[in-house]
Amino acid sequence: MIPIQRDIIEPLRAVIGSTLTCVCYRPLQLECSLAEIENADFYIGGELVLEFDNGEKRFFSWAENGDYDCHFTLAVRTASHFSEGTLETIDASSTRLWSDAIGERLIGSRCIGWESSPHVLELDFGRCMKLIGSAWQTSFGDADDLFFCDARDSRHKLEGAMMLWRSTSGEQDSSFKRG
Repeated sequence: MIPIQRDIIEPLRAVIGSTLTCVCYRPLQLECSLAEIENADFYIGGELVLEFDNGEKRFFSWAENGDYDCHFTLAVRTASHFSEGTLETIDASSTRLWSDAIGERLIGSRCIGWESSPHVLELDFGRCMKLIGSAWQTSFGDADDLFFCDARDSRHKLEGAMMLWRSTSGEQDSSFKRG
């Protein structure tokens, strides 16, 4: 299995077409406060968990790897990226960033990256779109933070990035571009 298939495509397969029911931030212990999670743009060193109506959970985080041209990339898993007890769990479902996606069906996604490496996922919930990616604080790219924001926010340019893969609820794996 090629790395992008293992790290992005396969973990997303079961949730495309499902309805988002809960969003949890899992920052490193003492990394942020409840007040800070209200920021529309937010980054953590831990992971983001999305829960869906089919009972599936997906864990998004940065990953250090040797499978891509970049040192750090985005990875999606069906279980936590971190050891038990290293992260806090904060329900972010009602935050300004995520409240419009709760109850919405994930109708598609695009994986975007640089140097043939997956860095950003654009999740399409129909009435809203979210970006999740590896970043250095609030700049997407080759680094060990996880940043999430509204895709409509023009401040977050993805200049020089190329689409590596996309999927919709009607067409699984409808496009895959290998660098």
